[in-house]
Amino acid sequence: MTYVNLVGIALVTQVGAYLAITYALGHLPASIVSPTLLMQPVLTALLAVPLLGEHLSAVQISGGLIVIAGISLVHRSRGK
Repeated sequence: MTYVNLVGIALVTQVGAYLAITYALGHLPASIVSPTLLMQPVLTALLAVPLLGEHLSAVQISGGLIVIAGISLVHRSRGK
């Protein structure tokens, strides 16, 4: 039963994510959606801290900040 639950969770999250990405690509330019998808590992790391008790290293934190700065730069350049 555990494996059935894991497969169900995996399918629901994957299908939900692909539907959300497809929906976003239909309504936003790909030049905005694509860089924004780079935020996934950053959010995963941030959620792992309170949910799983993970500790982020200085390199991971600085890498996340660089990714966020890059995404912000792309969004600002598209707004002009």
